[in-house]
Order: sequence, then structure tokens, then C-alpha cells
Amino acid sequence: MENRPQPSETNIQGKVRIVEMIESIGPSTYEEYDRFVASHPRGHFMQTRMWGKHKSSWQWEGLLRRNADGVVTGSFALMLRRVPGTPYSMMYGCRGPVCDENDLETARELLQGAKALAQRRRCYILKVDPDIKSSNEAFAGLLRELG
Repeated sequence: MENRPQPSETNIQGKVRIVEMIESIGPSTYEEYDRFVASHPRGHFMQTRMWGKHKSSWQWEGLLRRNADGVVTGSFALMLRRVPGTPYSMMYGCRGPVCDENDLETARELLQGAKALAQRRRCYILKVDPDIKSSNEAFAGLLRELG
């Protein structure tokens, strides 16, 4: 199901700012998603919609993160698979999220979006395998913080 929210204004300590947003990918954003992944230095085949088509026993879900100006700053392809005989699924984000490794705000929002999707889809696990060097302590700390 596609979810295309509009930016909203929030008053924080008397200052007005535009809040960034996460959206689920749907037919109207497929091309934009594909272009972003193809053009990003961290883009990877396993973060494309084609990978989801290749893995026929899994369901593909995609997320986009936009900044206040509506520009895409990150994406995250997630694969879901139902666990037979249970009401639960598992979720896997291979080589994602796709974003600047030093843009921790975008990474945080994409990971939180994935966690929320995992809860809605009754996933007992969300495994991410980011294309970020383990020596990046800030990113590793973010992963630890978010669980």
C-alpha cells in the first residue's frame, strides 16, 4: 500500500521547521525509487525492485525518505517472508539502507520506518546488513541504539 505523506510544520521551542518524512513505495513512486538507488554510490542490486522480483518466495517492500524540500535522501528495500505454520514473518534489509553513511538522521528515520513496518507486519525479526564499513563507529552506534 502506497503512503505519500505531506511535510508538516512543527513548533519546537518557538521555531517552525518542516519535518522530514518516510513513505512506502507504490506504483506512483517506483521510477523515482529505482532512479535513486541506481544513482546513489551505495545503491546495490539487492536494494532494487528487480531483486524483489527475483526472490519470488519473499515479498518486497520499499521505503523512501525525503527532506523538507521533498528531495529523496534515502531508501530502504525490505524483504518479508512468512514463517510457515505461524502468524509471523521475518524481515531482511540486505545492503540497506541506501543513504550517505554520515547522514545519521536519514539512516535513523529509515531504520525506524523499517521497525514500524516490521511491527505492522508481525515480524519476529528485522535483520539489516548495511553496506557500511564496521569501522564507522557512528553508524554502528546508531544500529546499537535502535536495537
